[in-house]
Amino acid sequence: MNFIGYKESLSNLIKKKMNMEVILGNNTTYITKGIGTITLHLKLGQTLHLQEVLSVPDLKKYLASIYVMEDKSYKVTFTNGKVHVWRRNPGDSFTLGFSVEAIYHIGGSPLGEMTSDTSLQSQLWH
Repeated sequence: MNFIGYKESLSNLIKKKMNMEVILGNNTTYITKGIGTITLHLKLGQTLHLQEVLSVPDLKKYLASIYVMEDKSYKVTFTNGKVHVWRRNPGDSFTLGFSVEAIYHIGGSPLGEMTSDTSLQSQLWH
């Protein structure tokens, strides 16, 4: 799954009790509160829609899962400090993110962020 802490960034949000927790690498546990769709506006002009993104209110970052991207039929490569994504033809790839200090960051932001406080937000790949 992909996860975001800012429900304002999700469209089609279905708030529901889910018996699901997110456990991060430092063993911090977060409770999920719903599921929705996120639209990412990328810095290089593309738009990407990701469905089944979990709302995790206490999470301070957007986390995108490579496994989930591949499960949704995307192909993902990491080369020359960039994350390239495509569905059918590698020639149709677009740059989704960039390496910054040894961590890949998504090169854009959710469209819904324009109405929310983004001062603490960053997007990471895991």
